[in-house]
Amino acid sequence: MPMATTAKRKPKATININRVAIVRLTDHGRRVLEAHYRKLGLSVPVDVPGIFPAHDLYRAPLWDLMNIFGPHLYMGGPLSHPFEANEITFLPE
Repeated sequence: MPMATTAKRKPKATININRVAIVRLTDHGRRVLEAHYRKLGLSVPVDVPGIFPAHDLYRAPLWDLMNIFGPHLYMGGPLSHPFEANEITFLPE
């Protein structure tokens, strides 16, 4: 059955994929990030722009998070998610 097109729905939230996000990486998340750099043929630098190693934080545009961590984000399965509490924090615009 086709969706009714008479009612106009307003989006609950609009987020530009260029918006900067911050995540707290789990051990699994750090391994995923390291593997991403190795796949690109790069060594994983200690001072990667956006990473705050003392707090396991990674800061990047949302599109970059989706590119790196997308295959590791899903419902259910083992508890090896890349972000603590599955949370993404956005910087104020």
